[in-house]
Amino acid sequence: MVENETRAIRSGKRIKGLRKRLGLTQIQLVEKLPFEIGNTTLCAWELGTIEPSVENAVMLAQFFKVTVDYLLCAPGADKPQWVDDSGQRVAYPPEVEEAAKYLLALGKPERRTIVRHLPKIADMATDAIEREKRRLLEYGQQLSEDGLEKWELDNGVKLF
Repeated sequence: MVENETRAIRSGKRIKGLRKRLGLTQIQLVEKLPFEIGNTTLCAWELGTIEPSVENAVMLAQFFKVTVDYLLCAPGADKPQWVDDSGQRVAYPPEVEEAAKYLLALGKPERRTIVRHLPKIADMATDAIEREKRRLLEYGQQLSEDGLEKWELDNGVKLF
């Protein structure tokens, strides 16, 4: 932590980190939240220029399934403090708890096989994510090039 960072900046970074952990853009998060805020408000929260109101902080913490203390960087809340749907603190993020339930439902030999291969499974997932990122970047680049050409044709202008 940087010495002169305000709590608002630290909590903004935390909000941004929680959003990214879910793989959401700012726009996607605004659309999914159970309360109304604008994109500029979320951006201001993430930059630390303003902090969420108490009501919004509570709802945001519930959405991310963390404690309000953790979300707003209260003293002593440096490590993630996860909560389940009933608001009870749990040791791991909800998605890890859910995966553990599935794993525990398997027989002992199946669990051992999965645990033994977890590093390979993680590598495969990482490779798949990287391939998807490259595909989306290529698609986005092609889309922007096609869009630029269409705009140039529509407007009778050649930019490049």
